Amino acid sequence: MRLASSRWTLFSVQDGSEESLAVRLDDVPERIRAAAVRLQLRDEIWAEQRRHREQLQATLDEQKALKEAELEKLAQFEDMAQCLERAARLRALGAALESSKTLPPDQATAQLEWLRNAADWLDPTVGRHWPVVDDAELVRS
Repeated sequence: MRLASSRWTLFSVQDGSEESLAVRLDDVPERIRAAAVRLQLRDEIWAEQRRHREQLQATLDEQKALKEAELEKLAQFEDMAQCLERAARLRALGAALESSKTLPPDQATAQLEWLRNAADWLDPTVGRHWPVVDDAELVRS
């Protein structure tokens, strides 16, 4: 008699021993109980290992999501910094044009006001509304 797990024999009783088969069969129930306990323990260990792997994967997934969120936040701030730099360049250009008097006098005020408005619109610390640009999407809708 053999009690087999999926890959290996847990115990066996074979004919041919000096003891009679009836005597050898007396300890079969105890051996079956012991084999069942070993199988149950093995299954519990495997289940615990599976839970540990799942918990580890969940932790890794959470860390990955946090990393992606932080990188997205960084990208947003980098975009803001780029807009701030563009606004600063426009303001510097406006100041240079104003001091150099290179713009025609009849257009200087309008052009400089346009540059200031564009710089304020780009500047994330000001966030000025620019109707011609901001509301253009509303017209198409």
